[in-house]
Amino acid sequence: QGEQDYLRRAMLAGARQFLIKPCTGDELVDSIRQVYRLEANKRRMMGQYQMIPAHGAPAGEEGSEQGRIFCVFSPKGGVGCTVLASNLAVALKQTTNKKVALVDGNLFFGNVDVMLNVISNKTINDVVSRIDHLDEELLRDVMITHSSGVRVLLAPSQPELAELVNADHMRRILTELRGLFDYVIVDTWPTFNEVVLTMLDLADRILLLLTLELPAIKHVKQFLEIQEKLGYPPDKVLLVLNRADSKLGIKTDLVEDSLRKKVSANIASDGRAVTMAVNQGVPLVISARDNQFSKDIL
Repeated sequence: QGEQDYLRRAMLAGARQFLIKPCTGDELVDSIRQVYRLEANKRRMMGQYQMIPAHGAPAGEEGSEQGRIFCVFSPKGGVGCTVLASNLAVALKQTTNKKVALVDGNLFFGNVDVMLNVISNKTINDVVSRIDHLDEELLRDVMITHSSGVRVLLAPSQPELAELVNADHMRRILTELRGLFDYVIVDTWPTFNEVVLTMLDLADRILLLLTLELPAIKHVKQFLEIQEKLGYPPDKVLLVLNRADSKLGIKTDLVEDSLRKKVSANIASDGRAVTMAVNQGVPLVISARDNQFSKDIL
């Protein structure tokens, strides 16, 4: 069955791939091989994750420093993932002056280009079409540079083109970016398909975004249940509360009790300023650094 509830129950049971009947023998074999590759890569990354000190390089490996991948994710849409990812990438560039990449992983309806007011006819599809030649030169050709210095890999220009990007493509792209950049920020979308799971698997940290409304809290609780099945260590997932000062939302301490997880960061609400910044295509951390939202991001 193709319904979302079947997919969620399969994941809770430990499944890493989900085939909808009828499927061919070749599809089954390809899925088994893909899951094997992903799990082998996940075990390798988890081994490195255990050794990563604060500066981000695996301990004891001189000259082999790897960048860190941060996925901004929420199982509930409309909570501000793209706004957070865009502002966070720019803030990291401003405060560290290190190499920062921003990947629009919302493949069907990405909006990073709108958030940053960048225009390019090259997207992740241009990387996928030459995936066997993936290297720094190819990424330099496809990625666009924002005025802040952040390098951006845009989502497909049309939703139907998202189907051309599979989990293995995403794994290879993020692995390459990890070797080229100090920080890789990945925007995602609310689904549990294999492409998004690959992003989450590869992430050093998942910034799990929620707001103080019941639907968002319910979906985050479900994701935290799935997190255990995925074998993620508890500190890989950081709970980020957006619009934290909402006067109408549920109390934060009640949310923490319900989720059995502490909030790691609070982002203030300023709908008017954020909306204006989005419409202007200028991240608030640039246009209004003194705004409480910007201070919280920084």
